[in-house]
Amino acid sequence: MTGIDQAHDMPRLNREKLNEIKEIMGDEIQDIVSEFSRIAPNALATIAASLQSNDTERVFVEAHTLKSSSGIIGLSRFSRLCAILEVQARNNDMVKAENQLQLLNTELPIGIDAINIMLRK
Repeated sequence: MTGIDQAHDMPRLNREKLNEIKEIMGDEIQDIVSEFSRIAPNALATIAASLQSNDTERVFVEAHTLKSSSGIIGLSRFSRLCAILEVQARNNDMVKAENQLQLLNTELPIGIDAINIMLRK
């Protein structure tokens, strides 16, 4: 089973979580989303470099960080894909991890767009 198979039934956004943090943070939620949008591609690039150097510990740490931060802002599918990458890194399954990274690179901009659309409502 691939990463997307394990996450396809997961909604892209956890709207309740996003609304909850929006209520708490007010307009600052946009700053949080913007910051996540800025740092997440760098973390994915670090994961790619770490996969090339076979640094599974670094892959795990970056995936864990992305999992947590994306979950906080309601990116439930992206967060689930990161959780799968964590397991792959722990299992030293670098081939699956590289495929997972491709899924993450595809999902990130789609998820960020979905959040920004929801925040404009």
